[in-house]
Amino acid sequence: MFKLSYSISPKVTGLTLSLAMMAVQGFSQTQSFQAKLVDSLSQSAIHGATVRNSHLGKLVSSDPSGRFIIEARIGDTLKIGYMGYLPKVFVIHNQNPVVITLAPNQQSLNEVVVTALGIKKEKQAIGYSVQEVKGKDMIKAREPNAISGLAGRVSGLTIASSTNLFGDPGITLRGRSND
Repeated sequence: MFKLSYSISPKVTGLTLSLAMMAVQGFSQTQSFQAKLVDSLSQSAIHGATVRNSHLGKLVSSDPSGRFIIEARIGDTLKIGYMGYLPKVFVIHNQNPVVITLAPNQQSLNEVVVTALGIKKEKQAIGYSVQEVKGKDMIKAREPNAISGLAGRVSGLTIASSTNLFGDPGITLRGRSND
């Protein structure tokens, strides 16, 4: 009969165990981070804000209730942005879920010129029809959605209202309609 014997070196066992622990620890650090975005003045939910975790290359948007879930690690930095609000940088700690407030941007836009293919031009240099909607006209519209405030103010623009209060309206500019 053959007799088989073996022994395990403490150095090899310690190294293997250390590597295994580091691998498990590395995978367990990434977790789902939940938060809610609210307006700092009215405490109302902010729908459609962009939340970016540049450390992991993740990008999400907040839902109609202002909530979002993003993959992150403790210490990651989230960059949050939304039109009409100041950008916010938020560092993730152990707390989960969190309420994050965004402050309204007090500076207003004077003029926005939208051209085909995203080409930026001065208003005077554009060789085709330009229609202008001023900010004060948008305020008069008193619409919960800025896009809905353009209805009837731009020729060829068709806006289909959403049945959901914070739903996205359907937008068609000089396009095909089903009428």
